Amino acid sequence: MAVENDYAAIGGLKGNVDIYSIASDKVERSLDLEEPVTDAIWSGAKIMFSTYNAHVKVYENGSEAQTFAEHAGAVTGLALHPGGNLLASVGTDKSYVFYDLTTLTRALRVYTDSCTSTTLLPLTCQMLIRAALTKCAFHPDGHLFATGTQDGDIKVFETKTGEQAAVFRLGAPIRSIVFSENGFWFAATGKGQTTVTIFDLRKEGDAAKVKELETGDAEALAWDYTGQYLATAGATGTTVQQYQKSSKKWSELLRSSLAGVAVQWGAEAKSLVTVNKDGVLSVLAVKQ
Repeated sequence: MAVENDYAAIGGLKGNVDIYSIASDKVERSLDLEEPVTDAIWSGAKIMFSTYNAHVKVYENGSEAQTFAEHAGAVTGLALHPGGNLLASVGTDKSYVFYDLTTLTRALRVYTDSCTSTTLLPLTCQMLIRAALTKCAFHPDGHLFATGTQDGDIKVFETKTGEQAAVFRLGAPIRSIVFSENGFWFAATGKGQTTVTIFDLRKEGDAAKVKELETGDAEALAWDYTGQYLATAGATGTTVQQYQKSSKKWSELLRSSLAGVAVQWGAEAKSLVTVNKDGVLSVLAVKQ
């Protein structure tokens, strides 16, 4: 699911995408990608989709503007640079790719390597240890890019050079990564875990894990633009966690049994939009 203002684009495994008006509570138009949709991002007039068939598709004003075939396998995640003109994708081929959305061309491709062993030859090490990428996210200042791996690592790279800057260990296949606008924290969740872990970029090793939130199963995460509210959605329900800077404490503002596979904040973070595995969209909002 991708949300832009009062609209949501919902993609499915059958390749269909519905453009839903939240205000009107109806589907206004549909797209047929003819490929299973794995992720989506909406920015202005452009909607970007990744597919299981190794493609990244860019739609502009309702029409297909470009299809990229840079990955040798399923594309598992997308991220948009804060500047708005750079799109990133990650895939099971262990690579991430940057695309220039102004010229609709590939800007960079990097094959990641998690090998740290000194007892294996380089080629053997890459074959045994290099892990598929599952999710990705840009830091709010745009200089860092994070990727999640199937083996439970979160690798952080320099956006300009593609060089690896840090590695954080979660210990389970990464389902979601989101950066806080405070610039210091990011949240991540892994398959089979019942907690969401808050990492501090300024720290290393176990010390980087500054908080574990008991949210239940969480498949998707979304931080609001103030960096105070973190939404989670999964098979066990939806939650909203709040961090109060003055007291330096976390509290839970919402826990709902509403299951979801995707979650996003609505316009001005005044609502929370979720979609479940059957494609049913729900909107949670405070009564005015």
